[in-house]
Amino acid sequence: MADDETSKILRTGLPTVPRAVRRQSDRACSITGRADGPGPWPRLGLAAICLLLQSAPPRAAPAPVIAWPAGQYNPNPLPDDVILPLPCGGAMVLRPVATGAPPADAAGLPPDLQRLYRVAGRFDPQRTGLGHLLIGKYEVTRLQYQTVNAAARRSPCPRPDTQSALPQVEVNRRDAEGFGLDLSQWLADQQGSLPDCSGGRGPCLPRVDGVAATVRLPGEEEWAFAARGGLAVSAADFAASVYPMPKGLALGVIGKRDGGSAAAPIGGPRANPLGLHDMLGNVEEIMLDLYRIDGASGEIGGYVVRGGSFYSEPAELAVTLRREVPLLNKTSDTGFRVVAAVPIYTSGRRLAEVQGPDLVGAGLTYPTPETAAAAVPAQAPSASSGKAQMPAAVLPESHPERAGAPLALTADDRREIAIQLVRLGYDPWVPGASWRVVPKQADGRDSGQPRDGFWDSARRAIAAFQEAAGLEASGDVTAETRAALTAAVAALKARERADAAQRAAQVVQEQERQAQRARAYPCDKTQDLQSEACRILLRQIQDQGGLSATGELTEETRTLIERRATESSEPRR
Repeated sequence: MADDETSKILRTGLPTVPRAVRRQSDRACSITGRADGPGPWPRLGLAAICLLLQSAPPRAAPAPVIAWPAGQYNPNPLPDDVILPLPCGGAMVLRPVATGAPPADAAGLPPDLQRLYRVAGRFDPQRTGLGHLLIGKYEVTRLQYQTVNAAARRSPCPRPDTQSALPQVEVNRRDAEGFGLDLSQWLADQQGSLPDCSGGRGPCLPRVDGVAATVRLPGEEEWAFAARGGLAVSAADFAASVYPMPKGLALGVIGKRDGGSAAAPIGGPRANPLGLHDMLGNVEEIMLDLYRIDGASGEIGGYVVRGGSFYSEPAELAVTLRREVPLLNKTSDTGFRVVAAVPIYTSGRRLAEVQGPDLVGAGLTYPTPETAAAAVPAQAPSASSGKAQMPAAVLPESHPERAGAPLALTADDRREIAIQLVRLGYDPWVPGASWRVVPKQADGRDSGQPRDGFWDSARRAIAAFQEAAGLEASGDVTAETRAALTAAVAALKARERADAAQRAAQVVQEQERQAQRARAYPCDKTQDLQSEACRILLRQIQDQGGLSATGELTEETRTLIERRATESSEPRR
C-alpha cells in the first residue's frame, strides 16, 4: 500500500479503512514483530494500522428486542403497562401505581393507614403530572430469574419450558436482592440504547431527571399501598383486609385447596384493582425490610414475607398478613416481585421536595425560575431609591437594614436561603446557577468565606431571584431579599396545596366514573373476554341495544356499555 494511502487512513481514522485492507491487516497484524515478515506494506504503516484496529471504540450495543412470547411475561396486557427488557430477548412488566393526595374520605382512617398514602412514586410514564410507583405486575418467574442469572454469569440463555411461567421459588432475601442487582447492572450497560418510558409500551428504561432506574425489592409500605389498591379504591376498600374481588375470594386468590396445593403460573383472573396479579396467595413475597414489631422492642429479626401463599388458608389471606423468615431459609412457596427505583435526590429540586411535610404527595411538577417569579407578591417601587421595595408590613421603614445593605449571615441563615432558592426552582445543579455555602471550621467560624458567605456562583442564583422578584439584582442577601424569598415560598406552597386538592378531586371523579362503568360492564377487567360467560352477557347487551349479537367486545358495544353506565348513574327525576 502506498505511503499516501497510509497517511489518509491515519488522518481520517478507522472508519475509512477499506474492508479488504481490514481483512488483510487482521492477517498481517500478527507478524508485525517479525523482521522477516512477508507482505508488501512498510512495517511502520502496518504497525500504525494495527494500533488503530486495536484502539477503535466499540460499537454501541443494539437496542434489546423482545423475543419471548407474551404468555411468558405478560399474559394479561393492559394499555399502560411498562415493559422492561431482560437479557436473552426476555422481558418483565411493571405497573404504574399513582401516588399523591389521599381520597377525601381517608381522614377518618387510623394513622397507620393514613401513613400508607404518603408512599411517593418518582415516575410519570404517561406524562400525567402525577408521581407513580413502578411495581412488578407479576411475581418474578422461573424463566426471568434464570435468564438474569445466566447473563450475569455469562452462561447460555435458558430455554422456555412448561415450568417457565411459574413464580420463582426456593429463594431467600439474598437471592432476590442479587436478582435486582444483576438486572440493574445489565440495564445500566444497555441504557444507551433504551428509550425512556414516556407514553410507549417498550421495551424501555424508566428514568427520572435523566437518572436511569434500578431494580430492587419493594418496601413494606410500598407493597401494602399497592396491595390494598392505592388511589384506585375508596378509603373504605383501602382499609379492608382484602382488596375488592368481584368474583369472590375463591376465584381471586390461590390459597390452600382440598386435595393439595401448588403455585399457579402468572396471569389469570387474579388481579387487584391496580392490575397487579397475585398480591394475595400463590407465593409469599419477600420484602426489602427486615422484621420488627412496631411499638415493641428495637430488635430487628429475619426478613419479611407478605401476602400468603398456596399453603395459606383462604380465611387468613389478607393484605395485613406478614411473617418473619430466618435470613437463610428457602421454601417452596416463597418468591418475590420487584419495583423500579431511583435515588430520592436526583436533583436539587428533589432535595427541596422532601424538606417539609407539606410537600408529600405534591406530584412531579416543579417550579422554574420563570414560574417562581409569578409566586413573588407584587411590590411597589420606591420613589427614593428607584428599586422595588417590600411593603412596610413586611419590613418597617424604621428597620436599620431598610436601605438594602447586605446582611451578616450565619451558617444556618445561608442554609435556609439555599433551601428556599432550590425550592423556588433555582437548582444548584443546573448550568449557570451552581453554588454552595462555605462550610464552618471546627471552632464554628466560617473558613475563607467570600463577602457574605456565598461563593460567586451562588451570588448569580441570588441575583436571578432578585431580578425575578423586581429587586436590584446585586447578588447581596438583603433584608428585602430574605422577605421576598419567604413570601415567594409561602405563595408557592399555597398554590401547590390548592393544586393537590384539585388533583384529589379529579381522582375522586375518576373513581366515580370507573364505578359507573363497572356497574353496567358485563365482565370485570381481569376476566378473560373470550370466556363463554362473558360472551353470553355481551350478546345479551348487544341484542338489547340493537347491535349484532356476536359476543365480541367491539367499539360499538363498548360505547353502548358506557352509555348505559352513564344513564344508570344519573339521578331519577
